[in-house]
Amino acid sequence: MNVSYDEGRLRVMKTWRFNCECGVCKADDEDGYDAREIRRKLSKEMDDIGEQSRVVNDEASFRRLAAEAKKICDNMMRTYHEDHSKKAGGLKYELAQPLRYYSTVLRHLSVVTNDQSYTRQTIEVKMQELTLAGMKITDSSLSGKLPKGKRPLPVDTSQVPQFYEFNVIAALEIAQYFRELSEDKRAKRWLDVAVWSESLNRFKFKTF
Repeated sequence: MNVSYDEGRLRVMKTWRFNCECGVCKADDEDGYDAREIRRKLSKEMDDIGEQSRVVNDEASFRRLAAEAKKICDNMMRTYHEDHSKKAGGLKYELAQPLRYYSTVLRHLSVVTNDQSYTRQTIEVKMQELTLAGMKITDSSLSGKLPKGKRPLPVDTSQVPQFYEFNVIAALEIAQYFRELSEDKRAKRWLDVAVWSESLNRFKFKTF
């Protein structure tokens, strides 16, 4: 979701003439206006970081942006009340976009420094982004042995996430990063996640 809760709610009211009463909207509503306004301002700050990441190309700048992005994501996380995850099923749509920008900065940092630790951090943030957007990840390991035999996907395929188009891109990126870490089996599994997500996309378009 690229708009704030209050803006999204206003759009739904203008277009469809009703207030959404899903668990996510109820949880966001219970957070209160002040918390949601903080999220809106933090999201704008993260948008600025996203713009800066497109024009800088030096290590010092990417380190600064990464530190700022992490701080923004941490501060936004604090705006959610304790029961939000339970009521919203763990979904925090407004935080998913900032995490996407944060992972992009980490990716740039991994390239300019040739430091694989940043590649691992990028994968972790991408997985967090997917989780907050509705994908249930069942295996978030970055290394180590995988079970022998036929391995299920590292996500719960019985739970359909909301934003399929973003999930396809994120899964492909994770697969690429695992390949760079020479974790070819994990790369293949996440490539399969991308294929599964794309199949959901195709089903959605056929249905609607």
